[in-house]
Amino acid sequence: MSQLEWAPAPRFSPTVIRRFFIALPILLLTPLAAFGQNNPVQPEPVVLTMSVSPNRVPMTSGTATLTWNGQNARYCSVDGVNRAASGSVTVGPWTTAGAKTILVECWNNGKAGYAAGTVS
Repeated sequence: MSQLEWAPAPRFSPTVIRRFFIALPILLLTPLAAFGQNNPVQPEPVVLTMSVSPNRVPMTSGTATLTWNGQNARYCSVDGVNRAASGSVTVGPWTTAGAKTILVECWNNGKAGYAAGTVS
């Protein structure tokens, strides 16, 4: 029967051990700070109100005023054109008859509010 020989355990120098214990609190605390312990403020939801006045206009000569207010919004867009969070704009006249839909969208850091107004 042969005798097993065990290798001695590796020895670390005092400098290596000291550096490990200095770095240990940093290693343990970093994930806590990086994953939500700082509690970032979530943006408020956007509340969008709008109105079109008047809502009936003559086809080739009429204009209407669109007014909007994006509460908690950083900015809005009216039919794809960037605008302030609240304001008004004149729309029309149009060359074709029928109802026209005007889309207003507002954003606040990833949260959005949408509204569409119709002019006939």
